[in-house]
Amino acid sequence: MAATAQGIIAERSGDFDEVERLTRKAVSHEADPAMQMVPRANLIDVLTRAGRFADAVQEGRSAYADAVAVGVERGHGVLILSNLAEALIGLGEGEEGRRMARRAWMLLPSDVAFRSFCRRLERRSLFWDDRPARPRRRRTRRRSICPMTSRSRSAPPASRSSRRSSLCWRGPRPRRTPGCSGS
Repeated sequence: MAATAQGIIAERSGDFDEVERLTRKAVSHEADPAMQMVPRANLIDVLTRAGRFADAVQEGRSAYADAVAVGVERGHGVLILSNLAEALIGLGEGEEGRRMARRAWMLLPSDVAFRSFCRRLERRSLFWDDRPARPRRRRTRRRSICPMTSRSRSAPPASRSSRRSSLCWRGPRPRRTPGCSGS
């Protein structure tokens, strides 16, 4: 716990070498291989934030292999995998980083915030990969489905009541059950 507090202070001061030393110390003190994955995920993040992408990728690959071997791939292994994806993108390996980010959110699809983070990593890899941005797809409505867009532009706008009636449900009204307030 003391190493964590010291690490937070060192990180805020910008001393990433001290943060790395304290994180490696936390990894070495943990006896349970499954519990080593948390400080190892933090170590990958520290190396990435320090700009040492090659070291982060090397540590990330070995940590993820260990996470799979221990059986925590869907737990702490997902954090390692997302940090590895971020390091790969920073190193310039956009395609592999995108694959790792997609794999990470596929392993943990129920966490919306984590899925959003992984999707942002995927998008970031497109910029780091020096690929031209994909053109945005426009939503086009089929004229036969939407009566609002089917009229010509030169025709006068429809009245409010005709617009409302074209968008309303025209089936039978739902039956109310006796004693129900309807709200």
